[in-house]
Amino acid sequence: LGLGISVGATLLFYRLIQGGDLVNVTSLFYLVPVGTALLDYLLLGQALSGLAVAGMAAILGGLALVMQGSPR
Repeated sequence: LGLGISVGATLLFYRLIQGGDLVNVTSLFYLVPVGTALLDYLLLGQALSGLAVAGMAAILGGLALVMQGSPR
């Protein structure tokens, strides 16, 4: 299952790169720690510190700026 997901994710990544806007594709990598922390909180009940929430807000704000400034 892990191998299938890894291969599928890699193929999806290459497909997105072929599709065009490399800045938007690579900037989505910054969502990985945010998603992991949120899933940890929701599924495992791990508490989020104020610094973690501030970091997630900074990441999301930066991504909003990148996505807003890109031509469509």
